[in-house]
Amino acid sequence: MGHDLPIYSDAIFRSANPFPVLETIQEGEVARCLERFDRGLDFGEGAGSPASALQSIGGVGRVDIVALHQRMFTPRAGAGTLRTSTVAARFRGQDCPDPEFIAQSLDNLEKWLQVDSMAELHPIQQTAMVLTRLIDIWPFEFGNRTTATVFANGFLYRAGLPPFFIPAGQVEEFETILAHAITMQTEGLVRAIYKCIERELELVRS
Repeated sequence: MGHDLPIYSDAIFRSANPFPVLETIQEGEVARCLERFDRGLDFGEGAGSPASALQSIGGVGRVDIVALHQRMFTPRAGAGTLRTSTVAARFRGQDCPDPEFIAQSLDNLEKWLQVDSMAELHPIQQTAMVLTRLIDIWPFEFGNRTTATVFANGFLYRAGLPPFFIPAGQVEEFETILAHAITMQTEGLVRAIYKCIERELELVRS
């Protein structure tokens, strides 16, 4: 597992420019990557039109996360509703706050996203951090992987960069990396996101 997509490699961090392919993006390539994102993002959670939902994200607050969930999972009962049950952690170190603390956790995330140090990060790093935190909170009864991935991709989209998604056959490998990120070892997740974007650009250019 992992030999088709070398997402554990640290080679991209051995130069002053760790994300070189991003400097070669041509007009129209992001749009073509969004089309692939719409077809390819599938955690088996039944979300609808993730690319359209991604483009509709208005901000970085709790209301935006809830609206995103509602948009992708309507008309399913519970779409746009925060989790009301207590859940067990799926990853070592995962928070999964009790229901009464989920709203506050999302509000804290919004405040965190507005600090100067966050703005100084590269959009790929921002994406990795936000994805990790939303998976950590696990705010909904269903659709958490999809919602977290689409919302985190908003940082790439607003920066004019292609979205990332994990092919269906590599979800297990990706969740291993995500588990490390939850324990604050985020470099592997940053590499994975970059390699996925690099792969998508190669595919739309072939």
